[in-house]
Amino acid sequence: MLFTLFDDLTQCTEAEVQRLLPLVSVQRREQALRYKHLFGRYTCLKSYEMLQQLVQDVLNGKDGEREKYGSLQDWNGCFVYNEHDKPFLQSGRSGGRIEKFDSSISHCKEGIAVAIAPHPIGVDIESFRQYSESLLKKTMNEQEILLIQQSAEPSVEFIKLWTKKEALLKMQGTGIIDELPEVLCSQNPSWHIDTKVNADKGYAYSIVTPR
Repeated sequence: MLFTLFDDLTQCTEAEVQRLLPLVSVQRREQALRYKHLFGRYTCLKSYEMLQQLVQDVLNGKDGEREKYGSLQDWNGCFVYNEHDKPFLQSGRSGGRIEKFDSSISHCKEGIAVAIAPHPIGVDIESFRQYSESLLKKTMNEQEILLIQQSAEPSVEFIKLWTKKEALLKMQGTGIIDELPEVLCSQNPSWHIDTKVNADKGYAYSIVTPR
């Protein structure tokens, strides 16, 4: 697995969007231009640039699992999606079979997180923000609510749990589901969650991988 994080969003300018547009695939360019706001266009393009760099890092052997990615060097720059819009990298053909490699992209007002892997992967990054009681009850179970309420920084604890849940759902490829309060209830030994907090810049992110 390779992961990269970018949190200097002062670079979100129209000039930077124009620089990035010719560097991406037609598919990604069309997707970026559908956004009405500058931030949406920029994060769509910047995350793709970050993904391209990760692909290059794999090809340069920085992942340490180069052989598991097979023909990733034949990636044509486009994504394929499952029924829940989870993106995959589609590499070249191997013996007539199309190989797919997992990717996960997330962004918030403070940063962009991108990962690729030859196995399922889920990443989520979120800004610290206040939550409503209705959202708390809709997304957290009783133990999690107690943990948040007893925390010295309840909004941070809420976001940490939220990123864990969303990253796990991204890894599973299901998208947001109705059973959010119970998503983390079973400490499944088959997956691992790594959560980091950047208090200075006001965000947290989680990465979920199979063990």
